[in-house]
Amino acid sequence: MNLQWKRHLNYEKIFGVIGSPIEQSLSPVLHNFGFQSHNLPYVYFKWEIPKHKIAELIVSVKTLKIGGLSVTIPLKEIIIPYLDELTEDARLVGAVNHIFWKEDRLIGNNTDVYGFITPIKDLSIESAVVLGTGGAALSAIVGLLRLGVEQIYVVGRNEERLSLLKKRFKIKKIVKWESRIEISADMLINATPIGMKGKMVNQSPYPVDKLKNFRYVYDIVYNPEETILIQGAKRQGLKTISGIYMFVYQGLKQFEIWTNKQIAFDSALSLVREYLQ
Repeated sequence: MNLQWKRHLNYEKIFGVIGSPIEQSLSPVLHNFGFQSHNLPYVYFKWEIPKHKIAELIVSVKTLKIGGLSVTIPLKEIIIPYLDELTEDARLVGAVNHIFWKEDRLIGNNTDVYGFITPIKDLSIESAVVLGTGGAALSAIVGLLRLGVEQIYVVGRNEERLSLLKKRFKIKKIVKWESRIEISADMLINATPIGMKGKMVNQSPYPVDKLKNFRYVYDIVYNPEETILIQGAKRQGLKTISGIYMFVYQGLKQFEIWTNKQIAFDSALSLVREYLQ
């Protein structure tokens, strides 16, 4: 596999984010800022990796001793069999968004749970509706359970996937997509890509005129920061949480694990917002 970087520059460690598509990722912005802030001779790239190239990728990572990887769709679950070990969060979610070395072993981790929880950990939430059944939804479910939220409704189009999630996480209620407006809860969470920059940017995963069913609206989409869903919730005076917070927090946790150093949250948030303009 041809993982390219600027060969004339002398870096001690190379990191990167893998997925497909990958062009929209802001992870290189965040991590390279951190490396430069701490004067670390490291660099972070983004690599377009299709599903069928995973085995080849792992060989390249081990051969070149890539310092670590961030993992995004559609590779978060597919990559698991190729790793040596999983952290508890990766095992619970069943998906990996972060890979690091522990001695000579490649460890699969999931910092999305930490990223999801951190912006809402001080809120009073007894019930929540999760839109979606993919990797982001799994992280949200694990995060909600960790926060002690017992009444969780999971909404999706794939009935088989819904049934599996209900059994796996002991979800009290699964809801068909077309019935989602019938449920009320403290928080609505969009864990689908609906609303993200691109073809879906002008769409909302939930009718914005029905948002009074909730007190909080949390959209995991971070580009744009204010999705159609977030805009609609703000117009109705609801408390909103943009996915930009989850993105920054999960990235800062990855950086800390790789380097044992920290990036100031406010600086990282401002930087990401600047690139979203």
